[in-house]
Amino acid sequence: MKSEMILNAIGQIDDSFIEEAAPKVNTIKKRGWVKWGAIAACAVLMLSIFIPKLFTNIEDKPTPGDLRPMIFVNDTLYLDTGKVYQHKLDNFIYIGEVTSVVSENEEPAENFQANYVSVGSEVYQYGENIIIFVNDIYSEYQKAEETP
Repeated sequence: MKSEMILNAIGQIDDSFIEEAAPKVNTIKKRGWVKWGAIAACAVLMLSIFIPKLFTNIEDKPTPGDLRPMIFVNDTLYLDTGKVYQHKLDNFIYIGEVTSVVSENEEPAENFQANYVSVGSEVYQYGENIIIFVNDIYSEYQKAEETP
């Protein structure tokens, strides 16, 4: 008898309440193109990063800072020794000025061409070495084959 009363009670429930209490069914279809579009975008990004590296031999290209400061004078390449002078010495003999500049990752190959100083920098002979005057400092350069 109790079960009959329960069934009668259930039968008298308004249909709108039953619909409201029922679990919702997602009526919006998932769009497959969104998922595939995201996958394609990731693939393009990965390829754009790695493909250029496959076709470039990075070891052959020097980067800025790989080469020391250099100057080419009297058909000889000179490398910066790191030694500087704050004042011009009496035995500095003026021989000219830098006439052209190459990038920091290139070796100069023409007379009075340098890779770290600007055009117009004064060049002096100091014994067997070269002195370049730039930014109020005299920097010493030594023949490339003598420099460690």
